[in-house]
Amino acid sequence: MAFLKLLGIRGINLTEFMNYFESGKKPHSRCVVITFDDGYRDNLGVWHCHS
Repeated sequence: MAFLKLLGIRGINLTEFMNYFESGKKPHSRCVVITFDDGYRDNLGVWHCHS
């Protein structure tokens, strides 16, 4: 994260991302969302339930 900050890249959380996505607005330039996959297959099913 310190390296991304050094490059001027700002992390946003998934709630912020979803607000941008649902409103059709673009996030500030040089933003990134980082997620980690725990490897459980059921997460795909959970995601589809929310979309």
